[in-house]
Amino acid sequence: MRRRLFTSSLSVGLLGGPLRTRAQPAAAVRRVGVLEPGIIADPRQWPLPLIARVAGDAPELLPSLMAELVRLKVDVVVTFGTPSVLAAKTASSTIPIVMAVIDDPVRAGVVASLARPGGNVTGNTLIEPQVHGRRLSILKEMLPTATHIGELVNAANPAVLVSNHSDDKVAHSLGIQPLVVVVSDAAGLEKAFAELERQRAQALLVPLDALFNSNRLWIMGLATAHALPTMAVGREFVEA
Repeated sequence: MRRRLFTSSLSVGLLGGPLRTRAQPAAAVRRVGVLEPGIIADPRQWPLPLIARVAGDAPELLPSLMAELVRLKVDVVVTFGTPSVLAAKTASSTIPIVMAVIDDPVRAGVVASLARPGGNVTGNTLIEPQVHGRRLSILKEMLPTATHIGELVNAANPAVLVSNHSDDKVAHSLGIQPLVVVVSDAAGLEKAFAELERQRAQALLVPLDALFNSNRLWIMGLATAHALPTMAVGREFVEA
């Protein structure tokens, strides 16, 4: 059966504002820590002198991994994903934190605003609620007869949970009934797709999330088996 996949790589710009703590010239930074939950390729394999801690698909390890980076006295920490930056921010208010691959940092309580993040956190955001809603619009344009669109949500990712409120407004304006299925771990993916089939989902949105990214082969296999057109964030799902 032919797999159908739509990808979205919409992004918004860098957050403004300088880091307010431990400011120092770039040349003085010697120890760069990376806190990675499993969204991207293993940073330990990058050709860079990084001190990386990778949680894989076990986000509960992030606080202890960040504590290790604090003990190692890194000069800056680069985080990927909402759970990672929340763990980093909780662990330190002085180490500069650069976040990437995060949904909505304002709603998640990471920064005060996009223009003036404040504190010791800066970086960029890939998906604001408005952009997330735009993905629904694009999917509707591609599948004009679709009225029931599912979305996988990781119970451990608060940013994705709050973004669904904005999605609901967009969905209803497009004549779409959103079908949100919450997944707690990889073992719940088969049940999630069974639930989507039970609710007669006609398409699926997969948000940017470490749990889903690390299980993308399984997700795309299930989407193919259920003949479910799928839109995901990131080329990794296309390559899967």
